[in-house]
Amino acid sequence: MHRTIKAVTLAGAIGLSLVSGSAGAQVQGWNLVRPQYCFEYASSANGHITNTLYVYTQTYTIQIADPLAMGAVLQWCSSGSPFYGYNAGPSIWSMFWIVAGLK
Repeated sequence: MHRTIKAVTLAGAIGLSLVSGSAGAQVQGWNLVRPQYCFEYASSANGHITNTLYVYTQTYTIQIADPLAMGAVLQWCSSGSPFYGYNAGPSIWSMFWIVAGLK
């Protein structure tokens, strides 16, 4: 169990930022993120390609730019499965915790 939490924390120790929408459904600390849909966007500037995953919920949108986090969250986002995100402040999402079978 400890190894699993440590691995998820390591994989999720990223800077997720709140992009837009109301922050009314969020609290500082762990939040249950229920994605309604997600959108992966790739942009290119000066030969450098940047991918960003947008996770849309009913009240807010999270932007994920870390490739490791995108890979972990994308499969849950695509299926609409919820996961936990840690809100470390008004616009910083620093970790997430994915629990298989969460409804």
